[in-house]
Amino acid sequence: MRRFWDSRLVGLATVALAALLVIGAACGDDNGDSDGDDTDAVAEIEMVVTQLVEADPVEEADFYLTHVTDRVLEETFETTREECEADILECFGEPGMVESIENTTVDGESATTDIHADFGSFTATLVLEDDTWKVDVLEEIPVSVEIPDGVPVVDLALSEYAFTFDETAIPDDGNFAFQASNIGGDEHEVAVVKVPEDLDIEAAVQSDEEPEGVVDIAFAGPLAPGTESGVVFESPLEPGRYAMVCFITDAEGIPHAANGMWSEFTIPGESATG
Repeated sequence: MRRFWDSRLVGLATVALAALLVIGAACGDDNGDSDGDDTDAVAEIEMVVTQLVEADPVEEADFYLTHVTDRVLEETFETTREECEADILECFGEPGMVESIENTTVDGESATTDIHADFGSFTATLVLEDDTWKVDVLEEIPVSVEIPDGVPVVDLALSEYAFTFDETAIPDDGNFAFQASNIGGDEHEVAVVKVPEDLDIEAAVQSDEEPEGVVDIAFAGPLAPGTESGVVFESPLEPGRYAMVCFITDAEGIPHAANGMWSEFTIPGESATG
């Protein structure tokens, strides 16, 4: 099942790959203490991932497939090498923008680095196989977002499997932020998107097809049980219909949204009815 609303993802695989591919875009910010062979390894990692960030997947398909392992394709992208070879653009998607790289370390034939990008923060593990550095594991780093002073706050509780909030507390002018608290026993996330007035959200979250007209607004997570984070919008929300969803999967691999973890709200105005 695909996350259809999040520009960080064209499916689960896309955001994961976009995240891991930004490693080299700012390797000059590496704050490790490596020298000698380790320094050479960092430079090579920088070259590899920079090309992964900048190259066209269709034109550089062989390069892309050479520098990722089967493990990261299967565990993070939830796909296979054969499927990627059949549709390279669908598999890898579009790259993102890196904000910073830190804590890059090399230990023999493995390396790790923390990536902070416009779509989230991630720790990537790379392995050296046949003299080639390959991305092997990608894990999202939970980040707690602070709500700016003066912004009205609407409490949002996350549980199995529901978003609970008071829609009447949302200001009509769209100027607010959610304070998301995970009160459940599982990890959850919040993706807020603007959706068309006629979109059947229930059908959309159950479908493998990506619906048209969905606009990404904000994202927070993953949130571990007992943690919280602000869901902050870049500007007040415009009039219209909005949805929030969680696509972290349960033990059976079913996205939480497919279990009913989605909700919607409306900012009133002319576009909300037309």
